[in-house]
Amino acid sequence: MEINMVYVIHSLVWPLLACLFWWWNELWYATPVRARCKSLNAKLPPGHLGIPIFGDYFSFIWYFHFLLRPDRYIMSKMQKYGNNNNNNVGAYTTFLYGSPAIIACSPSLCKSIITATTGFKQGWPSSEVLGSHSVITIHGSRHQHIKGLLTSEFNQPGTLTRIAQQLQPCIVAALHSWFQMGQINTFHQVKRVSLEFMGRYMGDLELSPEIDTLDKLFSAVNEGVRAQPLNFPGMPFRHALQVSFRKDY
Repeated sequence: MEINMVYVIHSLVWPLLACLFWWWNELWYATPVRARCKSLNAKLPPGHLGIPIFGDYFSFIWYFHFLLRPDRYIMSKMQKYGNNNNNNVGAYTTFLYGSPAIIACSPSLCKSIITATTGFKQGWPSSEVLGSHSVITIHGSRHQHIKGLLTSEFNQPGTLTRIAQQLQPCIVAALHSWFQMGQINTFHQVKRVSLEFMGRYMGDLELSPEIDTLDKLFSAVNEGVRAQPLNFPGMPFRHALQVSFRKDY
């Protein structure tokens, strides 16, 4: 009898725990938002927030990193929840990089988000890594002001001509170098050329060791921005925080 009771308890508890694990993010994050949306006669886009802490991260990495087909990640959402043509869905709820998110894939919706000056607050990348003064992390009127200053400076014909004249020797030298190498990693080589030019144009960095240091710093920050925000020893996010404050360089 006791064995039967234990079996019954296990047969009930484990499925309940599995359901709670699967729906925890939905209950914790989406349910309060849906309640507010209901009072405003609005709805959240379809989707699922995945498992606690990681959310939809593993599926995201599978399509982006292993299959190298990020478009299939969006297509999987469209196939599961409907696309913009049949069900009028251009956005999907998910959970990435430690936060609930909505992925917009409709051209009209993306345009309205990008061109909107108010109503949308920058949530990713994290300002913990890039800093509160980064153009990428600030938003609102301050972002518009800095964007206007940069646009007015770099869109001048004289500035563009000067940049092109300084960039051309770097590109020619890089092409000759790539030809001699035979086989290259396009991403790493283009990143290297871009960092060399920006280092020389904006930071007056000419020496190769300085460019190498800049490359290492950029790579560490880039990996930390795209990693789970887990501040533990050995994690890319923690390393990016250390690099931001120059604690290990």
